[in-house]
Amino acid sequence: MLDRLLNKHGLRANEVADLLPVTRQQRTMLLESMTLTEPDMYVAQFVATFAGSFDRVALMQAWSRLLARHETLRSGFVWRHDDDPLCVVFEASEPTWQHLNWREQDVSNWLVQDWLAGFDGVKPPLRFATLRLSDERWLFVWTYHHALLDSQSVAHLLTEAMSPHALAALPARDPIRWLARQNSN
Repeated sequence: MLDRLLNKHGLRANEVADLLPVTRQQRTMLLESMTLTEPDMYVAQFVATFAGSFDRVALMQAWSRLLARHETLRSGFVWRHDDDPLCVVFEASEPTWQHLNWREQDVSNWLVQDWLAGFDGVKPPLRFATLRLSDERWLFVWTYHHALLDSQSVAHLLTEAMSPHALAALPARDPIRWLARQNSN
């Protein structure tokens, strides 16, 4: 049965670190995302503007470290034969990066198009972009699906990106219980 599921989604067993049940909330978000005719309300964007010198390579390296450390960022979703989703944790994942020269152009249209693109398939639902707005201004855009990350997880990851040794890794397994423990601390 596992081989059939992997074949159905074009996956090889050596790519997959784990298959996990999704939470009720994740299931609801994924099902609603599939049935929406309007833009997906569960696609989120984190946008930050950098002024002055900007090291795009260092930013990409920081996010590569986060992907290696956090299985949640290497997780996507597959559907079983009974129409129940599973979280697939990949051994490794390379996110999509775009690097655009956007001087003298309206960024708002690009942001809307990026948001409308949504996510498709089994790959982890996240992508990154840097847009050069001028010689001294850059925009960093991190687009992700809310079924993968909630606002607390996003804040945790951003804090870690700025201070990589400060926080514990986010689990893909039972994130709700992990978040509850963090809130009680």
